[in-house]
Amino acid sequence: MTAIVHDPKNVLHAAPGHPERMERYTAIMEALGRSGLLGRMVEVPVRLASAEEIGRAHQPEMIAIIEQAVSGGGGMLDPDTYCTAESWEIARNASGGFIDLCASVAGGEHPNGLAVLRPPGHHATATGSMGFCLINHAAVAARSLQAEEKSTGGVKKIAVVDFDVHHGNGTEDIFATDETIFYASTHQYPHYPGTGGATDRGTGKGEGFTLNVPLPAGTGDEAFILAYSQAIVPALREFSPDFIIVSAGYDAHRDDPLAGLEISTAGFRELCQLLTETAGELCNGKIVFTLEGGYNLDVLAICVADTADILLKASSG
Repeated sequence: MTAIVHDPKNVLHAAPGHPERMERYTAIMEALGRSGLLGRMVEVPVRLASAEEIGRAHQPEMIAIIEQAVSGGGGMLDPDTYCTAESWEIARNASGGFIDLCASVAGGEHPNGLAVLRPPGHHATATGSMGFCLINHAAVAARSLQAEEKSTGGVKKIAVVDFDVHHGNGTEDIFATDETIFYASTHQYPHYPGTGGATDRGTGKGEGFTLNVPLPAGTGDEAFILAYSQAIVPALREFSPDFIIVSAGYDAHRDDPLAGLEISTAGFRELCQLLTETAGELCNGKIVFTLEGGYNLDVLAICVADTADILLKASSG
C-alpha cells in the first residue's frame, strides 16, 4: 500500500496571519480521513533527522542560525520565513520522516509515498532558510538515499520534479553541480524568488541536469501539461532515474491567492497521473510526493486527496 508520513505536532509551527499556516495540514488530513484514503495508507512515523543527515544538504552556519532563533523563542529568519520555539524540532521531524518514507519506497517495502509536511522545503538553500522553508526535505532525503544506497535498493540517480508555482531555488542551488540528481521545475516567471530562467541548466559536472520551464501568468492547463509531456517527461526518460521525488506545490491553482498560473483541479490530477505513470515506466513506480505550497485550503485538500487516490490506484494496479 501507499505509505504516508505526517506530523500532528506541526501545528505548533504557526504565526498569526501568515499564509503558511497550520490549517493547511488540518484541511488535508481531514479530507484524507473523510474520503477513506488515509485508512488505506500505511503510516510511516516521523523522527528527528540527525545532524549528519541535515548536513548532507545544509551548511553548519545555517543550522546554527535556526537553532539560535528557536532557542530565543522564535522570530523571523527572513522577511517571509518565521520560526517558533518548536519549529526546529518540527522541521527535523519532517526531514527524518521523509527520509524514512523515501527509504521504504526505494527498498521495496512500499510501492510509493506521500508526505504531508510543514514547514515546506524547496526554497531552503545550502546556506539559508527562506520563502517559508527551514530545511530542504527533498534535498536531505535525496542525499540520504544515495548515502545509504546498499539498504535502499541501490538508488544512485534521483530526479526531483517541482511543480510548485514558485521556483525551487533551494533545490536547484543544492544540486546545481551534481550530475547524479536531475532537477526539473515548472513555475510562474517572473515571480518570487526571481530565479529559474530557461538558461539555468546547472554548472560544472551538473550542467544539463537542471531543466527549468518558466511559464507566464495565465498559462492554464493545456500549456502546463504540455510542458511536462513534451519537455520534462522526455528529459526524465533520457536521465533514467532510479527514484523520483516530487515537490508538490498546489499554489499554481487558479483559486490560489499567491500566484496566477490558472491551473485547474483537473489539471493537477492529470499531471500527478502523468508523473506516477512515468515513474512506473522508468523506476518501477518508485515515486514520492512531498507537500510544498498551496494556500487555498479547500483547493489544497482536494488536490492532495486526488494525489493520494492516484498513488493508491497505482500501488494496487
